[in-house]
Amino acid sequence: MIQERQSNKDLLYKAPKFRTNEIVMQEVDEETLVYDLVSNKAHKLSETLTIIWKHCDRETSVIDLSNILSDKLKMKINEDFIILAISELEKAELFSKSLNFDHEKISRRKILCKYELPTILMPLVVSIVAPQISQVADFSGACSSPAQCCNGRCGFDQFGNIACCPPVNSPCTTTLDCCEGGICDGGFCDG
Repeated sequence: MIQERQSNKDLLYKAPKFRTNEIVMQEVDEETLVYDLVSNKAHKLSETLTIIWKHCDRETSVIDLSNILSDKLKMKINEDFIILAISELEKAELFSKSLNFDHEKISRRKILCKYELPTILMPLVVSIVAPQISQVADFSGACSSPAQCCNGRCGFDQFGNIACCPPVNSPCTTTLDCCEGGICDGGFCDG
């Protein structure tokens, strides 16, 4: 029990280290897109989470993070906001090791009401699971009209059957992987 309290106490004073392995990051305007190569998930970090995540280095304290964010947003940000942000980042598995932090004790609703920030500045992670190539490239469903296909393309597949065509720019190895009239150009269906 003492060790559990100690680990939570450490969390209050030092921010955890963000992951650098098996992820791809891209900054877009003030936000950051993070693709996790292990979980095959893409995460969009809000501007505030981007600032916090970049300072999660096991050296910067939660209090320091609240000061950094307060300066950036030109308003007082307390540690509860930072703890919520850290729990959001942990839920997205963006730290080098799990914190085993109890996420349920932090109320997003209380934080939203307390700070009255625009939603764009709230410490939120938006995540999606990227489909596997096999899921994207499997368009073997039979069709009798373009309306039956999610991309509106019905044609002859590589076996001469009428089927939903893969979308333009789908991966291919030969022209047979593309619908009638399509060409496999540089590994992707064209037309």
